[in-house]
Parts: sequence; C-alpha cells; structure tokens
Amino acid sequence: MSTKWQERVAGITLVVMLVLATVFGPWYDHRLDARLAGPPPASGKVHIFHLTGLAKPGMWTLDRVESQSYWRKTPERLNEIKVNLGDTVILTITSSDVEHGFVIPPLNIGPYSIMPGHTKVVRFVADRAGSFPFLCAKVCSCTGTGFACTLTKKLGHEGMTGALTVEEPMGPPDVTANITVSEDKGFEPNAIKVQEGQIVQLNVTSETQGTGQGVGFCITDYETKVDMQGIGLGETRSFKFRADKPGTFSIYSSTSAGPKIDGANGSFVVSPK
Repeated sequence: MSTKWQERVAGITLVVMLVLATVFGPWYDHRLDARLAGPPPASGKVHIFHLTGLAKPGMWTLDRVESQSYWRKTPERLNEIKVNLGDTVILTITSSDVEHGFVIPPLNIGPYSIMPGHTKVVRFVADRAGSFPFLCAKVCSCTGTGFACTLTKKLGHEGMTGALTVEEPMGPPDVTANITVSEDKGFEPNAIKVQEGQIVQLNVTSETQGTGQGVGFCITDYETKVDMQGIGLGETRSFKFRADKPGTFSIYSSTSAGPKIDGANGSFVVSPK
C-alpha cells in the first residue's frame, strides 16, 4: 500500500470517527443520564450536571471537552448551578488534562480527586438553602492565585470556582434589596427592613476579593435559609427567601475575608404581622 493511500485511509478514518462522536455523543449522554437518575425520588427533581475541569484557563465547564475540541475553542465557564431545596443533584466530574479536585466545603461534599481522563460521580440531596462555593482542591500545573490557593497556601488554579445555589421554590419577591460589600463601608445599606411573611430577594455585589476567597453574606438565625459564600470581586449573587421569623438579626460575612470585612455587620429587621 502506497504512502499516499495510507494517508488517505487515515484521513477518512479520522473524519468518520469525528462524525460518529458528533452523532452518537448526545445519544450516549442521554443513556448515561437515564442510568444515573435511577428511580424518581420521593420528592423534588433530579438534576444532572456534567462538569469538566480545565487547568488552562482554569475553570469548570458544562461543555463537552474532547480531543478534537480541547485546542479548537475555549468552552464556556461555569459560574453557577441552581437547584431547588429538596432536589437531588448528580454531578459527573471529569478532568480533561491534569489531576483535579472537587469540593463544596460548606456542605461537606468532597474533597474528591479526579485523575486525567477519569470521571467521579457525586450524588446528594440539596437539603440546605444558600449559595455555596465549589472549587478545585488540588495544586495543579497552572500558575496563579485564587480560592484553591488560599486553602493550600500554594500556587493552584485561578478561577476554578463556582457556586451551587439552592433556593426554596416561591413566587416573585415582595422586597428587593441591593447590597454592596466593601472594605471601606462594610455592608451598604447596613439595615434591611421587611415584614414577616414577605419574600425577600437579596442582590449582593462584592467590591473586594477579601483574602482571596471573596466575601459572604449571612443572617443570624436565618443561616439555613440564606447563606451566600465566596462572592468574588465585581460579582453579584442573588438569593430569595421568606422572612418567616420576626425580630432584629445581624448580617455578617460567612466567608472569612479579612478583619475589615469580618468585623463589618448590618441588621436585618423583620416586623411582626
């Protein structure tokens, strides 16, 4: 067989493989999701998210990352996953390049180690409301600083963070509060006033990165309802909950962000009906 003929055969084979991957990839994913979901849960819905870790540019993505697409384009960064309270969450976590780790510290999920080309399946019930950071918990081959570096005190993956937001299903908000968090002014405004029973939507924007972990927003005695952690510089995180407990409560950062942020506080006032 001539060299030119061998090159043609190799080229045709490569094209056929790419076409088969494009055609049968979605079909395989559908079959995989059906197996992972299993029988319907007693309550809530089942959500399946296929996460892939990329060392460069340092991110999690929901896009399919394969050999023919790794260098061709940059997948879309995954910033947030949203589910409802009581839903079942299934994560398939794959590494496309180097060893990665996955952890959601506030929910005691992980850390899990994922080797290149391997997949870890994580299943849990979202039984706590809030907005919780997930991140890479490994020191990997790229350079930079970020959430993972803050935990390890070494170089690691910059930007490999996102948020799992768990909300209680409810209607449109009765009250919307836009809050900024900065080292100069703390929480602004520093007082939020609502009525008992009202649905409150908080839009929290961070104007600082703190110690590298971002900032948090939490309300005493409402921790199981509203807990936003790891809000990075320039990021806005939204959360909705019902103010069902009257009284005056303190607002504080649930992410350790340095003395200026950790010492800041505000008040959340819920007037009784």
